Amino acid sequence: MKISSRLCLSLSWALGLLISGCGPTDEAPAPLAAEPGFATELAFPGQQGKVVRGTVALPGGEQELSYERFGDTAVLEGDILVRAQDHGTRSAKGAIKLWTDYRWADSFIPYVIDPDVPNPQRVLDAIAHWQARTPVRFAARTAQTDYVRFTRGSGCAAHLGRIGGEQLVVMGDGCSTGNTIHEIGHAVGLFHQQSRYDRDSALTVHWGNIQPGEEFNFQTYVETGDHGFDVGPYDTGSIMQYDPYAFSRNGLPTLTLTNGVVFSTQRTALSATDIADVNAMYAERVRLRPAAAGTRCLDVQNGIVANGNPVWSYACSPSTAQVWYMMPNGEVRTGLDTNYCLSVNTGEPLLGASVVIAPCDGSLRQRWTRPPVGEELRTSLDVTLCLDLHNSSTASGAQVKLWTCTGNNAQKWQRFVRLRSSVHWNRCLDVWNDTAANGTATMSFDCNDEVGQQWYFASNGEVRSGVNPAFCLDVRNGNTAEGTRVQIYTCNDSFAQHWQFFPEIGMMVSNVAVDRCLDVSNASSEPGAATQIWDCNFGLAQRWMKL
Repeated sequence: MKISSRLCLSLSWALGLLISGCGPTDEAPAPLAAEPGFATELAFPGQQGKVVRGTVALPGGEQELSYERFGDTAVLEGDILVRAQDHGTRSAKGAIKLWTDYRWADSFIPYVIDPDVPNPQRVLDAIAHWQARTPVRFAARTAQTDYVRFTRGSGCAAHLGRIGGEQLVVMGDGCSTGNTIHEIGHAVGLFHQQSRYDRDSALTVHWGNIQPGEEFNFQTYVETGDHGFDVGPYDTGSIMQYDPYAFSRNGLPTLTLTNGVVFSTQRTALSATDIADVNAMYAERVRLRPAAAGTRCLDVQNGIVANGNPVWSYACSPSTAQVWYMMPNGEVRTGLDTNYCLSVNTGEPLLGASVVIAPCDGSLRQRWTRPPVGEELRTSLDVTLCLDLHNSSTASGAQVKLWTCTGNNAQKWQRFVRLRSSVHWNRCLDVWNDTAANGTATMSFDCNDEVGQQWYFASNGEVRSGVNPAFCLDVRNGNTAEGTRVQIYTCNDSFAQHWQFFPEIGMMVSNVAVDRCLDVSNASSEPGAATQIWDCNFGLAQRWMKL
């Protein structure tokens, strides 16, 4: 068992919403008040389509998949529109859609609103809600090939993720602003909450109360053979959660809490869990370490959120002052308050200019670029100037400034991330007791922000430990046998320490053999479960996400 205590991280996002990672709870988070509108979004309210079931090709192999057909329109789970060619590529379900091809480039979604859509203000209000709380940005389409069209229909529905070309968000006359927020969630890449792998730990499905033929709408992604990923604890307050009476045949609930209590749903706002899901897809959560001082991290001085407060290099710790969010638009936001960005203090491209945090304003002084090869952070004020550790100092409290880009280690900011396992939303790859020694075991343990759960993916395939970057994730003795334990060991650039991470499916493949993946032993969700290599099989025990 790990000696160090388990931590709770809270991230304050725009408008004061909290993302809480304090661990599993017996009760679902309290939902917000519901807004009038459809309690469960349906593409064709009051109608039941023809249920079609067939064999389709999925990344894990062929699976049977059920959906409803209304004329030429195929629908999953009531309101997810599916094009015929999508049936064989549906590859993720649950909290978020994993396949990166389905995400919107630069978190940007062009859109058009058909002129016959009644009350277009509900669309604009829903878009404003998304922009105020997430990294996703929207703008009226000009000439973009991929875009969302808000169009009039009988119910509320949307395609899932970016599918390429024109895709729809269908707006029935009765769809509220909250329903629109929900449907935009699908377009962004969110699935329904009750599709999660751990759904049955929070809810009971009353199968006898479900309309005949609609049972498939209540399957989890494991039951359908898909590859999803749960982010955060189960949340009945999610705007993506089904109503307790969804698809009821007799007026009785189809979903309750496990204690039998009927819960409330809401269509008012994205919940903290919804925002965490979107951040996991579109914002990279990192700790930045200068290569010149591998046990030091970019830190907000004294953890104070104030305009002009300097950043410095300080001993790496679990502090939220060392958490940064790399935004698609080039902003680097502090985990202390994501309304504050890493900023050039003077706003001028001057040698030696200090670097601070300041309220995010979208200006060039808060935009940073990273070259295709290298780890520098270049200011958009002048891309020949880089974020620089003064004199390559290894001391805590060393100054960080702008300086001419040279590519030296004082300007290489290595991104350390956590690797969260799919066996449980609160299990991360961990070094036992944060011990930097040859042969120290790795395991799946309660997620926290200690150095034992920080990992750096080097360009040569090594995965370096935050305990000490001189130690790498290692297959014991380079053995290729199934069940060989994974540990940390002094980095030596061997095949036993080379890994390939495939973010589209979340798998870590070892270079000791072409068919060996990083695996949680016995797919155990218990803290302290051993990690090993095993034959790659697309199972939950082998799926990881950088968070």
